[in-house]
Amino acid sequence: MELQNVAGVSTLAALAGATWWLLSTVETTRFEEPPMRHAPDSWLIDATTTAMNEFGKPHYRVLSERQDHFRDDETSDHVRPYVTIFRPEGPPWYVHSDHAWVSADGDLVLLKGDVFMDREAWMDATGDRHEHQELITRNMTLRPNDDYAETDEEVFLTSESSRTDAIGMRAYINIDRVQFLSRVRTRHVSAKDDSDNS
Repeated sequence: MELQNVAGVSTLAALAGATWWLLSTVETTRFEEPPMRHAPDSWLIDATTTAMNEFGKPHYRVLSERQDHFRDDETSDHVRPYVTIFRPEGPPWYVHSDHAWVSADGDLVLLKGDVFMDREAWMDATGDRHEHQELITRNMTLRPNDDYAETDEEVFLTSESSRTDAIGMRAYINIDRVQFLSRVRTRHVSAKDDSDNS
């Protein structure tokens, strides 16, 4: 009986040793998910996205004919986006473009193709009148959370009293300031010039 127990224990020890050796020498096969493709996982037709400010009020809104969402990097592409940038005082800025790419956090918007920006004339709290402005360019970078836009392309800015063309621009939307980068030409328009053109 004792001999039988010794044989059984020896057999078990040999099996355990063989199992340990087999597991340590056989390469473990891991099954990993293949990398995600950069392809839309969802899309919306006539999409509206609104970002709120820290006070719970709309900061900017993007309306698009089509919005594609990409799961691999959480970005989105927009066809014919219409962006509204709300201002604490006065009317909003409206921005249109052919296409747009929006980062996952919404902090970076790349407006592609023709870009058109405009803001209606308005009176501020002190009674100062701010002129209607229109800006035309191509391929603009917009940082809505910083109220900032820029482009290296040709720019045309028209207001009621002046017309400016330049190459490149930085726009500080929160303070209604535009900095032109090169080849700046401005023509001031008088009320007489406007009546001659009508």
